[in-house]
Amino acid sequence: MTDTEQSAETKTKILLVDDHIIVRDSLARRLEDEPDLEVPHTAGDADEGLALAEANGFDVIVMDINMPGMSCFEAAKRLQTSHPDLPLVFLSAYWNDAFIEQAQGVGAVGLLSKSDEPDLLINAIRTVVDGGVFLSDEVRGRFESETAADNPDESKTKLSTLTPREVDVLRWVGMGQSRKQMAAQLGISENTVAVHTNRIMRKLDIHDRVGLARFSIKIGLSPLDEPS
Repeated sequence: MTDTEQSAETKTKILLVDDHIIVRDSLARRLEDEPDLEVPHTAGDADEGLALAEANGFDVIVMDINMPGMSCFEAAKRLQTSHPDLPLVFLSAYWNDAFIEQAQGVGAVGLLSKSDEPDLLINAIRTVVDGGVFLSDEVRGRFESETAADNPDESKTKLSTLTPREVDVLRWVGMGQSRKQMAAQLGISENTVAVHTNRIMRKLDIHDRVGLARFSIKIGLSPLDEPS
């Protein structure tokens, strides 16, 4: 097998869903410039995107949240039922608390602003495909500006149930690190990272990775600045 053939087989397959054709096509071309990414299909609305996702094998879906036709959140909910392990990244011209809550509720693991640079989306795609969470600065800022919780003492109590290693994992989740990155930082295997993450979810009664990141940011465990 040649390097070219091997590269083609290992590329991350992206379904890009956006109703603005200029944005969609230019973004698809930018993603295709990356040697490890390809965009075999694009869609102009959630209905078309859902049909393509059901009929083709993708590694990640990137979807605008504001499109005509079926709600992107309804499409994501259906995808969660049929493809629960398929990472979903939402793009929005602006984020508010309702959008964030809905995105979290349908299992999105990437939340970015359409004003972000394309390179940030590329990083997000690689992170979520690798098992991580990626939040734009706008979204992270909204989390940080929230109170530590309606009951700060309750948050401290929940945090105290975690082991030191679980606290480390939670911190890195909030920093948007993938399983591979966390494993390298902590000197453990990716499987062990996954085990710790599942235990943290049970202890905190939080059932998705964005929820973990949100909790970590709200209590100040994961600052906005990227780790060095």
